[in-house]
Amino acid sequence: MMCIKKLIPILFSSLMLLKPILSEEVWVYFDADRSSHKSSALAIERGFLTALSEIDSRIGDRVIKLKKLDHRGNSVRSRNHMERFLEDEKALFILGGLHSPPLIKYRSWINDNKIPILVPWAAGGPITRHPSSDNWIFRCSVDDTKAGKVMANYALSKGMKKPALVMEDTPWGKGNQKNVSKALKEVLGSIPTTVWFNWNTKEEGARIKLRDLLRKGHDGIILVGNAGESLAFCKAMASLENRIPIVSHWGITGGNFEEKLGTELLEKIDLSFIQTRFSFISSKGHDLSRSVWDRARKLFPEELKVHRDLKSPTGFIHAYDLAKLAISAMKKMEWSETPKMSRDGLRKSLESLSEPVTGLIKVYEKPFGPWSKDNIDAHEALGEKDLAFGRFRLDGAIELVKAN
Repeated sequence: MMCIKKLIPILFSSLMLLKPILSEEVWVYFDADRSSHKSSALAIERGFLTALSEIDSRIGDRVIKLKKLDHRGNSVRSRNHMERFLEDEKALFILGGLHSPPLIKYRSWINDNKIPILVPWAAGGPITRHPSSDNWIFRCSVDDTKAGKVMANYALSKGMKKPALVMEDTPWGKGNQKNVSKALKEVLGSIPTTVWFNWNTKEEGARIKLRDLLRKGHDGIILVGNAGESLAFCKAMASLENRIPIVSHWGITGGNFEEKLGTELLEKIDLSFIQTRFSFISSKGHDLSRSVWDRARKLFPEELKVHRDLKSPTGFIHAYDLAKLAISAMKKMEWSETPKMSRDGLRKSLESLSEPVTGLIKVYEKPFGPWSKDNIDAHEALGEKDLAFGRFRLDGAIELVKAN
């Protein structure tokens, strides 16, 4: 008995020494389209993991891990992933991917169920604007409430007098149509023509729509669609004798659009697209951008050898910056017994970040705050001044062409 009593303090001390090794796992659910828009998912994943690697993926004794899920562009599958997240004691927040419809469709349900979601891609305006101070979705990406006006002004700056809108027939497309139409009407005095298209639109169907617009005297189009359907419209435009400029949403950069279009067709069309204002290729280099790129190359040596290897680059950039904001919030938040019980602590910490956080796009000063009707941008880390335009080079890389 005496020997056992003497051993107890020794065993207890040994367990205490082991405690840092027996770290708590904290899961981030990454819900993205890894099927039809895989390059955007990989870009977001790599940007997020690059930022995590800077802290060895640890917050104190907690190890942050990424659980990769594929919703395949299906809102119901995305909802199923959110339901899995709700029951997972180790899950702290969801990292979103490309596609706004799941987040718009289930916005009220997400907030009612108190699911923290960090969005580095989906641009739909309503996503972060749940009409309540109990708001759980945060974004560091293009925001369509700002993008519509910026795309409209850019189209006009290119000399368009009668642009037409070519829009995906989804809540995302309808939101953009409303925003772009409003901006154009203020300048042109009339509501522009809108042509709607569905997912899986093919080149021949796109060509018919474009020919009709040309017959009606339109001198440019503002295109809002994902990579697959936008590819059909760009191929169709390249096949026409009378070609007009295309100003696109950045949805085209979410898949392998430039590879499928090819150099020959890319040379035939005047294509530019909105994005945020940092680029590894054409932004002025600084110490952080160089260190982030070097770190990413070491983490993904087979995939990233030169800058043009980074497909859907804004996904990487937004995810890196958003991860830096999440890390800052996690370091300052009040942790509860489990990550599941800590979700509200994360939300409150994100809303009260007070120290500057340096990202690739900018230094974030109080990026988020409590949402209210008087502060509808409270969960938007980026604004209109952070938007720019890009284009594909002939080698497939993206470069900036215009800042606003």
